[in-house]
Amino acid sequence: MPRKGGSDAAIWKLVAAGAAALALIVWLSLPDTPPPGAATTGDAAVAPVEAADATFTEPVPRPARASVELGVLVEESARELANVELAVRKLSPRYCGDVCARVTQLVRQPDAFSLTTMATDDWGLPAPEARAAMGPTLTSSELASLGVRPLVLVVRAHGPGAPDHLPARAAFAVAAALADATGGLVYDEVVRRIENADTFRSHVITAPLGAPVLRADHFAVQLYPHGAGTARMVSLGLGHFGCADLVMQGLRPESGPVLGGVLDAVAGELARGAVTSPIDVGGEEIARVIGKPVESLGARPGARARVTLIEAERVAGDPDNPIAEIVPAAGSTPEGHDAMLALLFGSAPDAAAPDTTTGDAAAPDAVAPDAAAGADAR
Repeated sequence: MPRKGGSDAAIWKLVAAGAAALALIVWLSLPDTPPPGAATTGDAAVAPVEAADATFTEPVPRPARASVELGVLVEESARELANVELAVRKLSPRYCGDVCARVTQLVRQPDAFSLTTMATDDWGLPAPEARAAMGPTLTSSELASLGVRPLVLVVRAHGPGAPDHLPARAAFAVAAALADATGGLVYDEVVRRIENADTFRSHVITAPLGAPVLRADHFAVQLYPHGAGTARMVSLGLGHFGCADLVMQGLRPESGPVLGGVLDAVAGELARGAVTSPIDVGGEEIARVIGKPVESLGARPGARARVTLIEAERVAGDPDNPIAEIVPAAGSTPEGHDAMLALLFGSAPDAAAPDTTTGDAAAPDAVAPDAAAGADAR
């Protein structure tokens, strides 16, 4: 999708992308011919980078700062825990690894962290019919308790994201410690997810400073019908890490779950501090974020895809955070996305693959995502 008010450089970029797409079409018409720029290894041709112009760069949209807000739903008796010093005493390496001293330092800064209370009715919960989708790991009794827990311990943290991600570390650590101490349920309204203490604790960041911290469990990805036979995918929660949320559109619904790995990889590079586009990703970047061995992904060794990030056009239901669209070298079309998957994995999912969207993926009109939906397209 062209950016409104694009510069001459952006126009030249589109011309270059068109040339790359034409080269791909010509290659496909030639038998037994490797793609342009491919490096041959044995019987397989691996294109290290799918791109035309490696010198064109532009800033990636991002929020001014990382920002996290979490609500821990508790009984009235837990009101006294809305105290920063009491919260600090509950922190341990279980919640913040070897970085607890830095986390504690941020928690004690009133301009960067707050811990307050709010009546549940004032805080606002999702409608009862949406709660099961937003809390798929909750037991029936935990779901039922959402309507009767009277108090919310509100955890807020903000500040710089990369490279240390102290706001996310602090908010997750304190919310997890409070949930453990109270049996509370943690509501992340941005990610549209409600979890008990045991499940939420899995999101805490214990990695040392300087190590990659973003994992696929830290944010959600929604996939839904958007146009004739195509789908749109959007992330929720990357603002916690000072990053823009990401969109991919014009894709086949069957390709969505695999393309979710590409979105994960791009998100991981942004969280590591990437500030310009294009960005190159491959199996290593995908494996880092989803937490699996790269060998288990079926990715082609050495294959890397270059994607461009542009300011995305918003639709109803998008997160209240800057949004960037991930554009493959051959464009945001079913063919463009599948060409990228073929480069990275050797093929794209066929039409018989399970459809992970909700509703009719072939509907002619765009369908906005359900603002209360919590299911992850990956």
